[in-house]
Amino acid sequence: MGIVYSFFDHLDQIREFVFQKQIDRRKQLWRRKFEYLYGEVDSRILVAIEDAGFITKHKDRRSDLHDWSMDRLARGLQFFFKKEARIGEQVIYVHFARYPFIEFQIMFWHEVTPKFYRSACLAQRNNEVYGHWGKPRRIPLRYWDDDQSSQIVDRVYAILPQVFRFLDREEIGPNIGNGSD
Repeated sequence: MGIVYSFFDHLDQIREFVFQKQIDRRKQLWRRKFEYLYGEVDSRILVAIEDAGFITKHKDRRSDLHDWSMDRLARGLQFFFKKEARIGEQVIYVHFARYPFIEFQIMFWHEVTPKFYRSACLAQRNNEVYGHWGKPRRIPLRYWDDDQSSQIVDRVYAILPQVFRFLDREEIGPNIGNGSD
């Protein structure tokens, strides 16, 4: 008696193959859109932070993005910027979300002593604790284009001085989220 293969065994294999192809196409689309958003943030926002006197204490190297595997990018990217202040240290943390999200956050804090610091997050409104900048999660990936990413980065770039005023003078602007004290 030999092994009998049924049509349904092959149908499962076909479904698995087609499903894997769909996942691969979605990851390629995500990577292209993520790289565009990252490039915009890198060329405008990260450079503006460095121009304000902050030094990169990078967790990830900015120049290596195109060499990273999909698995590496899918875990998210983190960038730390530090600057010595009159009292303590000022830190800006830029975090890109992990796959499948195309968004980033900007968090910042002023470390007065190791046990006391004042922190906040750049948000849409000041009553938000965390602000996510990028593609809204409710919009399908295929409907998010590069112009929308550019508009988000333009908006964040325009309100970035609020971060510097918060760190220097503890001035809370309209886009400084409540964060933790």
